[in-house]
Amino acid sequence: MAGAERLDHRRRFHPARDASVVHDVACVKRDHTWQDVHRMFYEACRAGGVGEQKAKLMYSAVYHIGPKWAPGGASMFFMRTMPVEEEFAQLKTFVESGDRSLEEIEKFSPVR
Repeated sequence: MAGAERLDHRRRFHPARDASVVHDVACVKRDHTWQDVHRMFYEACRAGGVGEQKAKLMYSAVYHIGPKWAPGGASMFFMRTMPVEEEFAQLKTFVESGDRSLEEIEKFSPVR
């Protein structure tokens, strides 16, 4: 396979790969808000061919469970009141239970 064909093959079978790389770099650089970086991840997933429901589910995970930082880049730490797996299970049920907007996903609050 030639280089361009390999890249196309990778994108077809891992459509969120490019979005995840750009997201990870932006999470390290922190020159945009964490909300903007996570929203960019969703938009890059969609542009890369990830289906809407799957992209929303991945967005919900990075938005609620992924890294957060204050303006200027200082890390923000939160005390979790439930295991991440339990929170993600609730997020998954919420996202998959209807045609949720990104704003609804952002406002989601797990039942503790």
